[in-house]
Amino acid sequence: MPPRKADALIPLQELDLQIHKLKVHRSEKPRQLASAEKKVAHAKDNLGAVQGEIKALKLESSKRELSVKEFDAKVEKLQTQSMTAKKNDEYQAFQKEISGIKADKSRVEDGLLDLMMQIEEKSKLEKLRQ
Repeated sequence: MPPRKADALIPLQELDLQIHKLKVHRSEKPRQLASAEKKVAHAKDNLGAVQGEIKALKLESSKRELSVKEFDAKVEKLQTQSMTAKKNDEYQAFQKEISGIKADKSRVEDGLLDLMMQIEEKSKLEKLRQ
């Protein structure tokens, strides 16, 4: 029996189906790439935001460290002055002022510790985002 023309078309139809599948696959790639690029851009934005927060926290931390040093200098100066007090009332006034400055310094140091913990947490987040 002679081969039918339809039998010769079957392999051609299979090739046509494969070409169609490849075209569909090829058309999906730009969308997948765009989606991936969007995710990367979003991650970079998040990373930049975290880095900005870290920078701001470090700046505030530096300011507070300077403030602590200023408190130390004030305490030292007042302690020196208290040694020259001639009356007990003057001495007590110096001691009260020193106590107040030490309390202020303690609050600033507590805030500084909090900032350092925030910086540490943000640094961990930064590493994750990278």
